[in-house]
Amino acid sequence: MGMTFTGRGRGKLLLFGEHAAVKGYPALGMALDRSITITLEASASAGSWELEGFEETEKAIARAVMKRIDEAVADLPRGGSIRVKSDLPQGRGFGSSAALCVALAEAALGAAGTPEAIRHRSLVWAIAHHAEAYFHGTPSGIDTGLATLGGLLSFRPRPPELPEARRVRGWPLHLLVGSVPRAGDAKSLIARVREAAKDETSPASASLRRLGELAVGGTALLETAVPDPAALGGMALEAEAELDALGLADPAIKSLLAIGTKAGALGGKMSGAGGGGAFWLVYASGEEAKEGADRLARQAEKNGLAPDLTLEVLEFSGAPHKAN
Repeated sequence: MGMTFTGRGRGKLLLFGEHAAVKGYPALGMALDRSITITLEASASAGSWELEGFEETEKAIARAVMKRIDEAVADLPRGGSIRVKSDLPQGRGFGSSAALCVALAEAALGAAGTPEAIRHRSLVWAIAHHAEAYFHGTPSGIDTGLATLGGLLSFRPRPPELPEARRVRGWPLHLLVGSVPRAGDAKSLIARVREAAKDETSPASASLRRLGELAVGGTALLETAVPDPAALGGMALEAEAELDALGLADPAIKSLLAIGTKAGALGGKMSGAGGGGAFWLVYASGEEAKEGADRLARQAEKNGLAPDLTLEVLEFSGAPHKAN
């Protein structure tokens, strides 16, 4: 039996800035407690990796990701066993592919005999970013950044380098986070928006500019000393309208957001590439968020939106602001 090494990649929720990053605009997101954990056991006699806990359809993906990590990590053993454990929904816009890349990268660095490198999160991020190209071709680095660094972060793209990441202080957030199955894949949706925004005078470019402005505004709002969830909700609804103009809004999520705001939410929006996936609604308190979850679940069932719907209340404590 060889030594075992573990790696963990967190899920993510993008609050503002999806798709705008491809045009150089900033984005704002937060890491989730839900994650993917990899346990890697290297074997000197093995010439390949045995995968445990993966569905059959996931094994080819995991091997492809490991191949890309092998390109970036010197002295990585040739084989052994890789076990996966996850409580992160897949294909729902919560960054499961990025979380897998981060978890594998972290475990691989340990197995390669450079555990001290794991403390330098930028290296784990860089390797995971290289691996995520398998999924998205030219990933922004935002999802892997959140999966690696955790917390509430603002990102400013600087291609071809990784984006600049900055921690946002934030104030207490009471969110209802949900998801529905995705109708399209992120790679094709990103490519479609990129193509539509090639013309700087196009409506698509105007929508991306506004989405970037809302990301800046949302970050500034969360760094003020006085919480204003109503303003955050209003900005979210405006961002959702721009995403809808880009053809990215999912009918089921649009209905759920409308039901949620009518039933007490202060606003909300889709989160991620679009075509279904994740969404969030903001409330004034945790109790109201829990009540909102119950109301939304009941109404969704009445409207035939309940199958495969996930709902979870997410609380973010924020950091204390110093008095002037």
